[in-house]
Amino acid sequence: MPAPGHHAHHVTPFRQLAEEMDWLHERMHVRICSRTTGEVGVWLPGTTRTPNVTGATPHLSFVHAGEGVARDYAYTLTVELFELEGPAFMRRYGEIMEQLGNGSFRHTPAPRGWQPGMPPMAAP
Repeated sequence: MPAPGHHAHHVTPFRQLAEEMDWLHERMHVRICSRTTGEVGVWLPGTTRTPNVTGATPHLSFVHAGEGVARDYAYTLTVELFELEGPAFMRRYGEIMEQLGNGSFRHTPAPRGWQPGMPPMAAP
């Protein structure tokens, strides 16, 4: 059970950017058929004002903090997961959940011209 003020965060976007991240939804569907299991997300403190004893990434102030941050989040997932399949995919997915839960997750800034749904772009 989550601590008071914590929100469920699905690593795979199901509302914001859901259509653009279809490749990730399809890959997750093959591995886990339900998005309601604890295997697809993590409990995060809702805001920076929520007591945060684990150092987790605040849900609304960082993960869902606007269009630019959402784009960077989608790009980070794309860079980290796009080329992976099977056990390697699930292992990295679990590591991302762990990083979100302990506050060590960092976005990779999306390069100019990249849009969610595109494959990762090489650095200029």
